[in-house]
Amino acid sequence: MKQYFSKENFPLITIGILTILQQGRVIWSHGFKFTGGDQTVLWQIARDLSEGSFYEPYFYGQNYNFPLESWIVAPLLKLGIPIWILFPLITSFLFLLPFFLLGYYFLKNKNTFGALICIGMPLLMQIEFNIISGLSRGFATGMFAAGFLAFFINQSKNRDFVLFGFFSVLALALNPNSVVFVAPLGFYYLLHNWTSLKFYPFLFLGALPPLAGKFLADKFYEDHPEYLLHTLWGNEFSIVALKDGFLEMSRIFQYSMPVIWNFDGLVLLILLASAIILFKQQKPKEAWSTLVAFVILIIALGIPKVHDDVGSIFLNTTRMWLALPLCMALVAGWLSQNRTIVKRQEYLLLIALASFFIYKQVNFRAVLDYETAKRNYGPVAIIPIEKLRDKCLEIKQLAEQHKVTLVALNPNWDYPIPELEMVAYGCSSLVEEFPRAIMGDYERRRWGHGDLYDYSHSKIMIVGWNPDKLKHVNYASTNKISESPRIYIMNLEKTETRAIFDLLNGTPID
Repeated sequence: MKQYFSKENFPLITIGILTILQQGRVIWSHGFKFTGGDQTVLWQIARDLSEGSFYEPYFYGQNYNFPLESWIVAPLLKLGIPIWILFPLITSFLFLLPFFLLGYYFLKNKNTFGALICIGMPLLMQIEFNIISGLSRGFATGMFAAGFLAFFINQSKNRDFVLFGFFSVLALALNPNSVVFVAPLGFYYLLHNWTSLKFYPFLFLGALPPLAGKFLADKFYEDHPEYLLHTLWGNEFSIVALKDGFLEMSRIFQYSMPVIWNFDGLVLLILLASAIILFKQQKPKEAWSTLVAFVILIIALGIPKVHDDVGSIFLNTTRMWLALPLCMALVAGWLSQNRTIVKRQEYLLLIALASFFIYKQVNFRAVLDYETAKRNYGPVAIIPIEKLRDKCLEIKQLAEQHKVTLVALNPNWDYPIPELEMVAYGCSSLVEEFPRAIMGDYERRRWGHGDLYDYSHSKIMIVGWNPDKLKHVNYASTNKISESPRIYIMNLEKTETRAIFDLLNGTPID
C-alpha cells in the first residue's frame, strides 16, 4: 500500500483530495443545511431501526427503494451524532467509494492515467450533479454495491464468480439505476469467463441471496397492499416513450455529461465513438462492453419512469443516471489501458481537474441559491433544517400547553402537504420528546401496530383542517387555537390511533 502514496502518485493523491473536498462542500453547504420529505422518511426509518423496530423492507409506504442509508445510520445513532449530520456523510460515502474502487483497480493494473480519470470524474461533473449526488434518498445505493465489482474484474476463482454474481444482483436490487455500470462491466466479465463451466453455477450461487431478498421484499407488499401509499410505475418499455426520449435527450441526460456540460445528449455519441476507438486499439472485449452501455441507454430512453422530473434538481432525471459517470470512467480507463502516458500528461490532467474544482467552488453558492430559491414543487419539497426545527418546537410547545398526546397532521390547501410530511417524519429526530404525530392523507406508516399505533388518546391537536375529510367531526368537541394555519384541539373519548387515522380520512368514530 505504501507505494501508492509515493511522490510518483502526487497527481493521483491530489485529485483524490480535491474530489473529497468538493463533496465536502456539497455536504457543508447543502447536506447539513436542507432536508426534504424523502430524507425525513429515511430519518424515521433509521430511528425505528435503532430502537429495534422493523416495519417494512422498502421506503415506508412504497414497494421500491431499499433504505440502505437508514440501515447504515441506525447503529451510528448510538454514538450521539445528530441524524442530519450522519445522513449526508453516509450518502456521500456511498456515492464516492465506487470511483475510488474503480481507480484502485486501474492503478493495480498499472494504468495511473485511468485511475486519475476515475477518481477525478466527480470533479468533471456539473455542480447540479454534485448536489444531487449528496441527496439522501436511495439514489447512490446501487452504484455503491456495484463499486465492489472492481475487485473481481480480472479474477477467475470460484469465490470471485460468487462475489461478482452477488454484488451485481445486489446493486440492481438496491437501485436499478446502477445498470448503466453493471451491464457493461458484467458483459466484460462474461466475455472473459464464458468458456469456464464453473462460471455459471457459481455466478448464480452468488446471485441467489439478493434475488431471494428482492423476491421476499416484493412479496411482502403483495401480501400487505394496505401498506402502500405509492407504487412503482412507468417501468415498462414503450415505443412512444423511446421516441420522446430521443427528442428530449438534453433534458433526460441533464447534468449527466462530464466536461461538455451544455451538450448532455452527446453521451450516446461519445460511447459509440469510444467503442469504435476501442476496436481500433484491438480491445474487442472492452469495445463490445461499451456498446452494451450504449444499448442500455437507448433502451432506458423508452422507459417512462426515466423521463420523470419536476424541473428541479430535487426530482430530476439525473437521479436515474447517477452511475453514468462511473460507466464513463470505466470506458475512459479502458481507452487509456496499455497506452503510453508520460508523466507530463498526468500533470496536465491534474491542472485541468484542479481548474474545474476552482471554477465550481467559485460558482457553487450561486447555483445552490438558485436551486433552493423555490422550495415546494408539489411532489417534492425542501426546507432549511433550522426552519423545520423551529416549526417542530412551535408544535411541541402548543402540544405541551394543551396537554395533547397526539398531533394529527391534516393536509389541506393552507398547509402544504410536503411540509406536514417533514413534521410527521422529521421532528422526532430534531426535537427531544416530540409528541407522536400522524398524517391524515399521505401517511406512509400504515401498518397499524407498533409505537405509533399502540396507544389511545383523549385529546389531540389537529394541524391543518380539511372540511371534506372532517365532516363527521363533532365540532362541539373542538377548539380552534390558530387561524393560519388552522389548528384545533379536539377532545375525544379514549380512542386508538388507528381510529383517529380513519377519522382524518373521512371515517366517523363509532
